[in-house]
Amino acid sequence: MRRLVSPLLWALMLLLVGPGSAGLARAQLTPISGAAPTSLVPTGPAVSGAARSSRQAPPDEVSRGLFHRIELGFVAGNPSLILESVAESVDLDLGSGRRGSYSANQTFFLLQDFFRVCVPVSFSFNRYGSGRQPFAVGQYEYMQRDVLGQSRVFVSLTQGADGAWRIDGIRIDPLVP
Repeated sequence: MRRLVSPLLWALMLLLVGPGSAGLARAQLTPISGAAPTSLVPTGPAVSGAARSSRQAPPDEVSRGLFHRIELGFVAGNPSLILESVAESVDLDLGSGRRGSYSANQTFFLLQDFFRVCVPVSFSFNRYGSGRQPFAVGQYEYMQRDVLGQSRVFVSLTQGADGAWRIDGIRIDPLVP
């Protein structure tokens, strides 16, 4: 099922969550793995209409809460909500050739830049996996230069030594018609 965010709901979410962390100092964004940085702009033509999928229940209550916060973060374009619970490093692939293993701070700034270029219209997870490494797959709609685009988002979790679930991977794949 696809959820669209109305302009009124969007304004309310921005009031509650905030537009991001404007004014923070920029950090040097070199991947931990040593790969050279490239453009944040997703490749492929923008498409309209969303793929429909039946919603499945997340694996358990703990990961359900984490996936819900991640979903809210994508809807609001707020990396802080997405990264509330993150592993020491995150395997990040923005679908534009920029991929690598990044620290939480680097991931924050890369997602912040991504949301400036690909302004959120809607987002929802529509498939979940459970087991030793839970994951969720969702549909992200965004505006980029006044053109509606879509991407598939894959988020994986890992369990820390303390038993808490943390994000260890985010992949954003642009959808082509």
